Amino acid sequence: MQANSIGPLTGPLASADNLAATRMRQTQVFDDVLSAASAMFNRANALSTEADVAQIDFATGRTDNFLTVILAQERAYSSMNFTVNVVTRAVQAYQEIMRMQV
Repeated sequence: MQANSIGPLTGPLASADNLAATRMRQTQVFDDVLSAASAMFNRANALSTEADVAQIDFATGRTDNFLTVILAQERAYSSMNFTVNVVTRAVQAYQEIMRMQV
């Protein structure tokens, strides 16, 4: 028996398939970036909530460990600062892409 020697498609159908595949990959990449950003925001919010709870616990006398409060505040601050910097860089990258001439 002879092997099937049909090669890849060429012409308009091939470019349409490639375009669809490229759009699919771009959509998946965007979904991944959006999921990562959402997880980052959720983590920053959770750390901020933990810091608030630690402050309230210390202020009401439920705990006397000041180090726990300071560490929770620093984690929340660092996470929020990192998130804001990532968003700022993403916006700058988007603006740079929009300024490009095609």
